[in-house]
Amino acid sequence: MTATNQNFPFRGGNGYVLLTGASSGIGRKTAITLAKRYPLILCGRDEARLAETASECMSQGGTAVTWAYDLADIDGIAASLTDVLSENAIERVYGFVHSAGMAPIAPLRMLDTAKMQQIMSVNFYSAVELIQQLLPRGLRRAVLISSIQSVRGAKGQGIYCASKGAIDAFVEEMALEEPELSINSILPGAIPSRMGKELEENAALLAHSVDDGYILGLGEPGSIADMAEYLLSEKAAGISGQHFSVDGGKTSH
Repeated sequence: MTATNQNFPFRGGNGYVLLTGASSGIGRKTAITLAKRYPLILCGRDEARLAETASECMSQGGTAVTWAYDLADIDGIAASLTDVLSENAIERVYGFVHSAGMAPIAPLRMLDTAKMQQIMSVNFYSAVELIQQLLPRGLRRAVLISSIQSVRGAKGQGIYCASKGAIDAFVEEMALEEPELSINSILPGAIPSRMGKELEENAALLAHSVDDGYILGLGEPGSIADMAEYLLSEKAAGISGQHFSVDGGKTSH
């Protein structure tokens, strides 16, 4: 898919934050939250929903460049990202939030290589590729959205859980390899969102409830957005290689 530009006004080439998964759910809420502080590059597969997110950011006086792209296509990321940065004269990308993800119910006996590759590409490999591309462009803060399922597991979602575990391991290693980069992960519990609704529907098929054990109740996208905003800020300058559970107390017991 070709990178697209909605011709919104831009504030210059410094301090942009690239946000994947920006067309809905946690990604959209995070975009709206960050728009008050940073010019944004919004990445998502659905061009129409992405434009809606950008419009909401713009309504708050923010700057939003849209990049309609399917992150399952790992090989095309570098060229497409270069195009969108060049088209909009963006020289420096300060921050990166990886909220893109897919969480299909895919029991081991039903998995094939293509599905495994797609899940890993969207959830994990694309984040690695984007960080590799952004480091020479001034990247200093990275926040990767993981999941409590990286440590607790989820029936019928082995590859999804593995992809989130890979994110957490990668965060710890990158904190050592790139000491000038503050990189951390957020581990949400169940969140009412488009993906969350799909998970709840799928959970019914597996005869368990997604809200079991949430002491404080299910989370909200705003809680994840607020944590991402903090981790991108100078207030979190001394934090790297860490994992933050925002899960209504689910993993506390």
